[in-house]
Amino acid sequence: MRFNLLSIEANDTGTEEAFKKLVNEVLQQPNLYLLMSTVDRSRAYAGKINGKVWLFLYTSPEQVNNSFEGVLQEKAEAYYVQLDTKESIPWLLEHSDYGIDGIRINEGPHGFWILLEDLKPIVNQLNDF
Repeated sequence: MRFNLLSIEANDTGTEEAFKKLVNEVLQQPNLYLLMSTVDRSRAYAGKINGKVWLFLYTSPEQVNNSFEGVLQEKAEAYYVQLDTKESIPWLLEHSDYGIDGIRINEGPHGFWILLEDLKPIVNQLNDF
């Protein structure tokens, strides 16, 4: 519930401070859930929206199941992997070297997106990594 409130605040205000609070809340989650490709389940699903390439992360399996159908182009069953949040953030940030522009977390009404180039300084500033 706290995540949803912070997401609404960040999306409504668009302030850097609101996004810092939201990113901090994401970093406090013990796990994140990465949507995987329906064609090759050993690869993360990377979707293109508005000319940008995104990875899709969720804060719970329930969040994946509630919103993945709006993400995938084809009718398919959601497949995701659980990631340890603290271990996965540096790995996710490296994806900018491989053509990934950003991450979308909890795609849907209480979700948010952030470019990796904007996420990196926030994560560094929060000193969690």
